[in-house]
Amino acid sequence: MARADQETRLRIAEAARGEFAEFGFHGGRTDRIAKRARANKQLLYYYFGSKAQLYEELLLDAAQHLAPSSAPAPRNPVEKVRRRLTATLTALSQHPSQLRMLIRGIQEPGPEGAPARDAVRRFSKALAAEISKGQGLGFVRDDIDPARVAERALVIVLGFLTLRPVLGLESAESDPAPAIEDALSGLFGSLTW
Repeated sequence: MARADQETRLRIAEAARGEFAEFGFHGGRTDRIAKRARANKQLLYYYFGSKAQLYEELLLDAAQHLAPSSAPAPRNPVEKVRRRLTATLTALSQHPSQLRMLIRGIQEPGPEGAPARDAVRRFSKALAAEISKGQGLGFVRDDIDPARVAERALVIVLGFLTLRPVLGLESAESDPAPAIEDALSGLFGSLTW
């Protein structure tokens, strides 16, 4: 793809991310996306096929931030879960448009939001599996339900990220790492003996 084509495609994707994050799939309008992208509306269909395909691609892109980090995983499953959640919090806090897209996708009824919901479910199951593994190895209390802890972890992650502006934690000058660690510390304190 030529450089001009790539730039146009990226402008359309970024404009669509803003449109869908604000209005959702059903409220998002291709004419507004084209206007925001300073592109011909037909180019949206040329590069992405349809509004639904564009939305799905953007949701899958946002869901990438839920993937585990590429750093070497520690042997301690609790530390592995901590690092994964911290990496996710950090990645999404550094990409607020991706976070808004992911949150909107989770809330989107019907098949349009399925990629976001599926990504969150996979993330939750992976966390639960690590917590369960930690139970088997003696790192994690055996009187807790790994699936419920994973759900709480997701509530902490998404709640923290969603409420950052309200809590005054969104300053561009401040390092989010201490606030992220603080948000997760209570959860991890409850996992071990």
